[in-house]
Amino acid sequence: MPAITIVTPCYNAERFIGSTIESVQGQTLPNWEHIVVDDGSTDGSANIVETYVSNDESNRLRLIRQSNQGVCRARNAGFGARSPDSEYVLFLDADDCLQPDMLATLVGHMEDHPEVGLTYCLYDHLDADDNVTRPQTLPTRYRASTLGLHPVPDDVLETPPLSIFAGQAIPSVSLLRASLFERTDGFDEQLGQPVEDVDLFTQLALQSAVHRLPLRLVY
Repeated sequence: MPAITIVTPCYNAERFIGSTIESVQGQTLPNWEHIVVDDGSTDGSANIVETYVSNDESNRLRLIRQSNQGVCRARNAGFGARSPDSEYVLFLDADDCLQPDMLATLVGHMEDHPEVGLTYCLYDHLDADDNVTRPQTLPTRYRASTLGLHPVPDDVLETPPLSIFAGQAIPSVSLLRASLFERTDGFDEQLGQPVEDVDLFTQLALQSAVHRLPLRLVY
């Protein structure tokens, strides 16, 4: 059974969705399922995903179709359709790609740190020709005290809730325990973009430790 569920909300992403799916299929860690939720696309996105589904002999890729209801509804629907035995969830956007060892690295870290509910990594930006254009630097994290704000050293794994509220953890780079997600309200379908991820990840950070790995594992 899959230990990891990858949920991809997809809306008019025909240019990118194939590469996103292939990056999941190329993972060194094999025990995953990938649920793509097509959010009422008007381009060929759903047809592209269906082609990948029909060629997936492992039956680990699924497509869910819904009318256009927004990214929050799509993510929540994907999570609701996951395997009951799935321990981790990754919300991977339809224009992002994973390095081959992304899942193995983050799952390995979570297995070694059972107190951690969410682990996230860094990412690089790609141009239209798949060239790295803007490597992400290590964003400064902060912790609060009675004397004000203080930077968190880069070699410290734990990220305070304050930095999560400031947008440090985002979908595509963040692996979380499914059991922790179930203790939240999910993605707020009334709130929507662009702060729905801040709302969700702040809920997570207030209930569990969050670690940052200073590794670039996502494009």
